[in-house]
Amino acid sequence: MNKNIDIFCSVIDNFGDAGYTLRVAASFKNQYRNSLINIYTDCTELFFKLMPKEGSPQINVFSMDSSSDYHASEVVLGMFQFFPDERYIDFINRESKLFIGVDYFTPELWAKDIKALPLMHQGLRIKTLFFVPNVHAESSGILRFSWKSQGLPTDVLYPRYISNAYLYDYGPVEKLLPQESVFNWKINTQNRFFTQEEFDEILYSSKYNWIRGEDSFSLALWSGIPFFWQAYKQKETRHFKKVWAFNEFIKPFFEDAQMYKRYVNVVNTLNGIYNNDVTDDFLYIDKKYGQLKDVFEKMKEYFLKQKTLQQNLMENIEYL
Repeated sequence: MNKNIDIFCSVIDNFGDAGYTLRVAASFKNQYRNSLINIYTDCTELFFKLMPKEGSPQINVFSMDSSSDYHASEVVLGMFQFFPDERYIDFINRESKLFIGVDYFTPELWAKDIKALPLMHQGLRIKTLFFVPNVHAESSGILRFSWKSQGLPTDVLYPRYISNAYLYDYGPVEKLLPQESVFNWKINTQNRFFTQEEFDEILYSSKYNWIRGEDSFSLALWSGIPFFWQAYKQKETRHFKKVWAFNEFIKPFFEDAQMYKRYVNVVNTLNGIYNNDVTDDFLYIDKKYGQLKDVFEKMKEYFLKQKTLQQNLMENIEYL
């Protein structure tokens, strides 16, 4: 079964918006190989730069200014609460069967039951659905797509890097990352740009991943490699709720209460919830790395048993 799909994405202020959207598009292309998968964005250059140089699926990337040539596909996605303007909406109402809104990821419990509910938009007159990526069972699920082989081993016995550090703010943990074997994106990207495929390879080649936002987080969740997550900062510390929710979600995977307490202290400090010196906490964690690795392997197995975001999206698309 083939379904042509248009995906609209406005890039706000980071690579994650584009990277995550690109993974969604590629997962559709893998399922609907003979279909047209089109991305409409206000940042075409970034999408082309993030795309793997070789072997990537054929995904079309267009500027949102090209509405005069637009013909709507059967299915249209709006990423991260973005809706195309009236120029596009008119075509979508006439030519499309389904509009899907995909929100930002959150581990909060309220999002668990928001799956395939109608999306409220005054201009759309076709069927609409709303999905919020989420970690809990029976939720919309998390995106599970890597540009590297799906069978890539994640049991890193001899990692290339001690840490893969990709953060908004390195200050809270900077002294934990002084080793030469740290891949520090703040420094390494000054001389060259890395594709998503290269990013994935580095994430899978690290002992620890210090990651941020949404795209790198979704990849880390099912990698089986220990990570520390720094959420995107929101007004009125709204992101604190996401961090607390993830801390609660991951708690059952820990058997050592002391390990969990110290891990949460590092994560909360990384996110500015605490202002602690977490050196001792991290040393404790590092000495028991095998135990921590088991936690993330169990979490990986949990996600491998859940439906992915793309599976939940495709189930509804294929009902058309």
